[in-house]
Amino acid sequence: MTDTGNLYYRDSSGNLAKLPIGSNGDQLVVSSGLPAWGSPGAKPSFSVYSTAGQSISASTPTKIQFNTEVFDTNSNFDTSNYRFTPTVAGKYVVNCAVRFASGGVGSGNAVIASIYKNGSELHSVMIAEGASTNGVIASVTAVVDCNGSSDYIEFYANHGGSGSKNLVTDQTNLWASGGKID
Repeated sequence: MTDTGNLYYRDSSGNLAKLPIGSNGDQLVVSSGLPAWGSPGAKPSFSVYSTAGQSISASTPTKIQFNTEVFDTNSNFDTSNYRFTPTVAGKYVVNCAVRFASGGVGSGNAVIASIYKNGSELHSVMIAEGASTNGVIASVTAVVDCNGSSDYIEFYANHGGSGSKNLVTDQTNLWASGGKID
C-alpha cells in the first residue's frame, strides 16, 4: 500500500489501522503495545547558586545555602531549606560545584563537594588545593533515582583546612543544577 505521510500499524485484532494525526508538540508513544500520540513526560530541572556569604567550619559537612534560582521548571527547588524535592519519579542527573573565597583552604588541604539524598551522603569529590591562593573548584555529579514524592537532594561543602572558611558568592563558582533524564 502506498500512502505518503501516513503511519499504519496492526491493531490488537491484527487489522491494519491508520494512526491519526497528532497535535503540535505530541510525540509518538507506545501504550499497551499500540502506538499513540502523547505529550512528552515532565522533565523537571533546576539551576541555583548562592549569594549567602556562608562560612564553613573545618571538617564539618555543611549544607550549602543555594538561595538564588536561575531556573526551576517545576518549582521543586526550595530556596528556604536549600533542597530539591522532585515531584516526578525517575532518574535525575545532579551536579554541584564548590569553591572557597580568597585564600582558599590552604595548600594541601581538601575542598569537598557532596551530594546528599534524604539526609545521607550519596556521592562526594575531594580535591587537594595547590600552592595557589586562588583556590580550587570541587565539582561532583551523580545520577539519583527519586520516587517523586518524599525523596530530596541537598548539596554540602566541607574542607580540610583549619578554622572557618567562606564560600564564594557567585554563579560561576558555587552552583548546583539537575534534571530528569528518563
